[in-house]
Amino acid sequence: MIFPIRVDRDMEIGAITLYLDFDPSVMIVTNVTTVTNVTTVTNSPELWYNLSDPTLNLKPETLNLKPSTLNTLAIGWMSTEPMKVTEGQAVIQIHARLRNGANPIRFTLNENPLSEFADGDGNVIDGLKLSMPDAGVVETLHATSLPMEITLYPNPAQSTLNLELETFNPEPETLNLELVNLQGIAVISHPTAAISAGQHKYLLDLREISPGAYFLRVKLNGEVLLRKVYVVK
Repeated sequence: MIFPIRVDRDMEIGAITLYLDFDPSVMIVTNVTTVTNVTTVTNSPELWYNLSDPTLNLKPETLNLKPSTLNTLAIGWMSTEPMKVTEGQAVIQIHARLRNGANPIRFTLNENPLSEFADGDGNVIDGLKLSMPDAGVVETLHATSLPMEITLYPNPAQSTLNLELETFNPEPETLNLELVNLQGIAVISHPTAAISAGQHKYLLDLREISPGAYFLRVKLNGEVLLRKVYVVK
């Protein structure tokens, strides 16, 4: 069977990151593909996926299962040229094989904060509703709100990435910066530092970083903020 993931509006998409939970006792995921007939890009988009045990606080009540019985399907898609889609069109297809006619067949959105769609400029598409009619799932993705002013440039970046942030807390705060890949693995870690209210500037060296989509993970006093970053060569 093929489960299409559809969008609820016309848009341009530059990157997709999704973490979906499913019951491996009722289905086996065999492949994930992009829907190439809706894209106008001239370069081949990058698509990856992997399967793992869930690692975050999930929504087992959606499937009436314990978290330990679920697996997570992680999907990443990005292109340097955004693809144009219209309302109701599929952007990703999940290929699965059912186990002994099992029922129900359903995916649910994982609580992973990295799940999001981004436009061609790397901006998160807020309030996007996804549907998988065959699987019976309707979920809404919300962008992470940032309680500070933060600017990244250039983005896409080639050899260096500039980060400017401004904090307003008069008390010292502990700041940690990491550039992580779509699997959540840190490829650059900036030393932890104590910062005060005001403007702060940082420069990340990307010369040894492979092209692709990443997240800048900003930890401020334990609160985690994310921004999508594209690296091109």
